Amino acid sequence: FSKHLNKLDVFELVWDSLKDVATGKWEPIPEKTDTKEGDEDQQSKPLRLLIIAEAFNCISSAWSSSQSKAFPALCDLFANEAKNNVWNVRLAILQGLKKVLSKASVPYMESTEGNQGSSIIGPAIMQQILNLIFDNVLDGKYSSVRIKAMEVLQELIQLTKGTVHLASHVDEIQSVLSKLGIEDTSLQLEVEKTISLLSQYPSKRQKTE
Repeated sequence: FSKHLNKLDVFELVWDSLKDVATGKWEPIPEKTDTKEGDEDQQSKPLRLLIIAEAFNCISSAWSSSQSKAFPALCDLFANEAKNNVWNVRLAILQGLKKVLSKASVPYMESTEGNQGSSIIGPAIMQQILNLIFDNVLDGKYSSVRIKAMEVLQELIQLTKGTVHLASHVDEIQSVLSKLGIEDTSLQLEVEKTISLLSQYPSKRQKTE
């Protein structure tokens, strides 16, 4: 169902309906059972997390580049809910962000040579997205989260290539990548792919040398 949402132009409806679900500000209607309260919590928690993850999937699927005014609020949602959340919800958030970035558009020429242009990605949003990525790419426990964060970073680089938004952060990105260990083979492959992408787009400091 979620894969068809982008074609229906129903983002505002989906956003209004699922924003509180994505943030966990909802309570499912309890069913009458003979189970104890503690047992019920243990049974309902996985389902609750699955519903939250699917809410992010639907919201990101419904968003399109024509909804550029909603982009800052969408980034706020991703960034705020990725903090201190469980790994599978963070994975859904990262996948949702990757999907949104793949559909976004940043004019190539309008943001070069220090001109911020009218892009949907300004300095604050760029930093917000990078902070979300960095927090998860440096996750010390879950390989799937680290790899997905690297995929989001690659999508962000592709989106902002040739713009001041990327040039301003190349050194910062390279610094974070240098902190990653090589014991995770899958992650290392993504790191190498990201470094290769970055090598095509010099930083502002490199441009002036």
